[in-house]
Amino acid sequence: MKQLLAPLQKLGGAENSESVNACTTPLRLTVRAQDAVNADALKALGAVGLVRPSAAALQVVIGPVAEQIAGVMREALDHIPRGAALQLQRARQAHQRVRARRLLLPRSRTRAR
Repeated sequence: MKQLLAPLQKLGGAENSESVNACTTPLRLTVRAQDAVNADALKALGAVGLVRPSAAALQVVIGPVAEQIAGVMREALDHIPRGAALQLQRARQAHQRVRARRLLLPRSRTRAR
């Protein structure tokens, strides 16, 4: 499952994915920003090539597993927070990191004069 979701991250994550479909061999996607797509990483995952027919349309040629990957990606996109929910999640994670740092760092000692 994790391997099937790897292309989603290389496509700029859930925030960059508007729609996901598949044909016989390509994933057909609508993305918000083409520059967020990591073509080299997708090729390293096994993509044969990328076709960018328009500013938002992207086709990733990956072979006969395209439909399976598209299904996993659509399911994941239904469960990944986007927009305001994603911002809230990131803020909570940042807050947790700050709290963790405070617990791990030694407290500064002030001398009484």
